[in-house]
Amino acid sequence: MEAKGVSIFSIFSFSILLVLMPNMELVSATVTTTKSSSTTTSYKYYVKTACNSTMYPKECYKSLSSYASTIQANPDKLCTAAITVTLKAARNASAVIAYLSKLQGLSPSDAAIIKECAENVNDSLDELKDSLKAMENSRGSDRKFQLANVKTWASAALTDDSTCTDDVDDKKVSNMVKNTMNKSIKYLARLTSNLLALMNSLDS
Repeated sequence: MEAKGVSIFSIFSFSILLVLMPNMELVSATVTTTKSSSTTTSYKYYVKTACNSTMYPKECYKSLSSYASTIQANPDKLCTAAITVTLKAARNASAVIAYLSKLQGLSPSDAAIIKECAENVNDSLDELKDSLKAMENSRGSDRKFQLANVKTWASAALTDDSTCTDDVDDKKVSNMVKNTMNKSIKYLARLTSNLLALMNSLDS
């Protein structure tokens, strides 16, 4: 009879465990998810705070917030991500200019400004690539030299972007060409400006 009683108790206890275990796993998953969500929020706050030091904080945060989990709270990773998104914007601007250059019926002034800006943006693209290489090499003993190179290349890229936007604004260009180019190139210039501000924060 005792053996039978122990057997029944064991079965009863096992049944309770089966009922409890899924709930325990659910609690564990909830805690993990909450912790992960809290960490991501913290990383995004870091990005937002860093972006407040830039001239265009809204564009800065919008372009970098999706990289928050990669950036975490690491200023080097933040600057690397900033170069990456700026490079993406440069490639987009280059594609927009290439599209415009193939349009039929362009006026001589439109064609001329498109050609000039194509050269400016292509130079900017190359300079941003050099910035990324310098950033990747900044982990060595010549860190200060490489970080200075990042800023030098980024500054040159901003000059090229600004030259294009100034020409578009100052010269006689059709509204279609002006609006299309300004939308992509001014965005590129803003991201490049933000990149330089973040690099200056890295030095401080």
